[in-house]
Amino acid sequence: MIEVYYAVMFAILIFTLPLGSRRLVYAGGDNIWDYSPLNGLSDGGRKAAMTGGILIFLTLLPVVILRPETLPDYRMYEEMYSMGGGDRINRDVEASFGVLTQFSPSFLMLLGIYAVLSVGTHVFAIFRNSPNIWLSFVIYLTYTFVLHDMIQMRAGVALGVLLIAVRFIRERRIIPYFLCVVIAGWFHNSAWVFLFFYFLPSRSLNRWIWSAVLIVGLVAGLMNAQFGYIARTIPIGFVQSYVESYMGNKTFVPSEIGVVRIVKVILAIVMLFRQKEIVRHYPLAIPVLIFYMCSQLSYLLLSDIAVLQGRFGEMFAAFEVYSLAMFPMISRKYYYALCAVPVVFLVYQHVGETVNLLTEAI
Repeated sequence: MIEVYYAVMFAILIFTLPLGSRRLVYAGGDNIWDYSPLNGLSDGGRKAAMTGGILIFLTLLPVVILRPETLPDYRMYEEMYSMGGGDRINRDVEASFGVLTQFSPSFLMLLGIYAVLSVGTHVFAIFRNSPNIWLSFVIYLTYTFVLHDMIQMRAGVALGVLLIAVRFIRERRIIPYFLCVVIAGWFHNSAWVFLFFYFLPSRSLNRWIWSAVLIVGLVAGLMNAQFGYIARTIPIGFVQSYVESYMGNKTFVPSEIGVVRIVKVILAIVMLFRQKEIVRHYPLAIPVLIFYMCSQLSYLLLSDIAVLQGRFGEMFAAFEVYSLAMFPMISRKYYYALCAVPVVFLVYQHVGETVNLLTEAI
């Protein structure tokens, strides 16, 4: 499985490498209504790229469908399928799972349906909204792909839809955006929180205020002053019950804020101060940056409530396929050198985790 994963990943990254050129990245344009990461290509080049996108989609499908049965959540979904995917399941599962289960004559077919929806929305979103298609695939294949498409498949579909929807925030198209959130929420309940984000700034951010929020969050994380630790001191019954339901008990567990989180906060602050340069060539930058910062704050402030930290941190982190991919745009002159930052960072953080996960599953 690891050999297949590596072969597919390297083949896709070699194929999409030309789509990460500086000329193409800076040809996207500043008008959201006609923005495309393929704007710098000729008509023939666009058709070739879109054909390549279809081939990438078809290549990733069997990898997802034929995943190792020992991967996390595989047996859980298999059992849920055998129970009919409906009211007999002893857990809160979205209605979409029951509907798709009824349309699936076999469990493998159910995996196939989720794979088509999850991989399809991710690949489409990258070719539609990415600031740098090649870097987005680097991020997607080294992190999101295994975690969401192969393990958390309900969340994978929801996040794929939301990656498409982020464009509607900047276009101020409330109906398409809310429709996408409803579809995403139908697949995973956590997606409903995105209803609120339509009303956040979409053109620019106050770099000082947002930087201060990130720094305060980082300091709070390093000082072990997270949400759960503070909330458990509030002498209100329902607050205590809520915190205890997620912490398991009222014992405070110190957080571990490592180098990775500190570096990601620094990258966010750098992009805040260079947002004008980025927005000039990538009009989706502001909502993407907001989601990226929400991911960092989730990891910093919810580290003592592992369930919430993982749920919200990973959910917002899905937008790193855009946010980290736009980081090199802080400087056109040093664009290629800056491309190495997210690549080295992702190799350090995620490739080892992914390989270990697949190795344990074999």
